Amino acid sequence: MTREYTFIPMHQLLLPILILELLSFIFISGLVLFFVQFFKKPIIALLFSVLVLVGGMVLPQFVVAERSFAQFIPMSYFFALQPVNGMFGISNAYAFADETELATYPQVNFTNGVIVLLIGILILLLLNYFVAEKAQKGIKES
Repeated sequence: MTREYTFIPMHQLLLPILILELLSFIFISGLVLFFVQFFKKPIIALLFSVLVLVGGMVLPQFVVAERSFAQFIPMSYFFALQPVNGMFGISNAYAFADETELATYPQVNFTNGVIVLLIGILILLLLNYFVAEKAQKGIKES
């Protein structure tokens, strides 16, 4: 069995990686802002943010059963290099599967990452707006 290596020039990967990372940072900021607005105590908001973000990033990487819907989880695109170069799930699959049965997950790619992260950002913007409006109405009524 011979192995075939494919080399991708870095200049082809850099711009998509930067775009996914920028969208990921915006998504993380919106999610943390939502938790801070929703939970009034900062320590609870911090704990919940860490659990959701880290859990969401680790889950599709290590749990093989979760990879079937990994393209719908915004946290799948936080490690931007893997979706851009098509190697999502490969680096960790060696520990869990036979090397001959490794499979790529082409549905976790740059295009789907941009779509999922933009939808997630829009949903978070709306949620943050409604939570802030509710808080403002509560202040005016008091």
